[in-house]
Amino acid sequence: MLNQKRSNSLKFLYCISIFINFIFLQGCLKIPMGNSEQLEMEISHYCTLPSIVNECSGIIVQGKEILIINDGGGGPILYKLNSSGTDTIETIKVNGVQNVDWETILAFENEIVVGDFGNNLGKRQDLKIYHLDDINYELKEEIQFSYPDQNNFDISMHNFDCEAMVIMDNDYVLFTKNRANSYTNIYKSPVRKAEFVLHDSIEMKGQVTDAFFHDQTNTVLILSYTYNLTGFTNYLTIVKPLINGSFKKVKVFDIPYREQIEAITLLNKNEFLIGSENGFFKGGNLYKIIINGL
Repeated sequence: MLNQKRSNSLKFLYCISIFINFIFLQGCLKIPMGNSEQLEMEISHYCTLPSIVNECSGIIVQGKEILIINDGGGGPILYKLNSSGTDTIETIKVNGVQNVDWETILAFENEIVVGDFGNNLGKRQDLKIYHLDDINYELKEEIQFSYPDQNNFDISMHNFDCEAMVIMDNDYVLFTKNRANSYTNIYKSPVRKAEFVLHDSIEMKGQVTDAFFHDQTNTVLILSYTYNLTGFTNYLTIVKPLINGSFKKVKVFDIPYREQIEAITLLNKNEFLIGSENGFFKGGNLYKIIINGL
């Protein structure tokens, strides 16, 4: 009888071990996200940006302040705003770098990472990622890279423009802004290295303009848009990385504004800020998005 109880105990411990290993493999130590039917989006106007921030291309929240970048033509400048986004506290020039076409900004460890890889015409061979100190904003490291499958640099309908990058599991993850098809290509490289490999492609509504990795739920929020003579149609797509390196779409939301929305960051928990450029269809605003069920 004693041996039978011991055998049952060992079986129970074995099953627990298998279950724990399964959880680790699935990455389920993250907070579980609700199913797609439970996800709902609320959106409201947050502020009108100062006029100097006329091409909001990337945004992060840093403590009680907001950092925004303009894209190409704006110079290598970080715009530091107050928490309400209405006033410019400081204009910071980053020495030793260029702004050919800055398209995204994110926080990583004790650094600010800027993606200078906008590539509208597909001709650039100087795509770069800058690592800046998050206190004095001085350049710490510059990574120059190329796409392993780009051989033609003289074609207008191409898939080598990019405005969205996140860092996951110590990898850069790029989401391209495809012009030749309705997909985004997903490239990965170890951080601080230029070893990008194409991992996946997923079909999107429109062209990708920014992304944010929500590590609490192990999901990526991706902005995209289509456009015509009447304005922009914007979307927010939530995707989840799978253990095989691919990505699965979970939910697509329509954003009810016709502006050119090109920036997203986390505000708090399940609250996010998105920003628009000030162009032909007005814009120059921040909006707050709440994803209920995330």
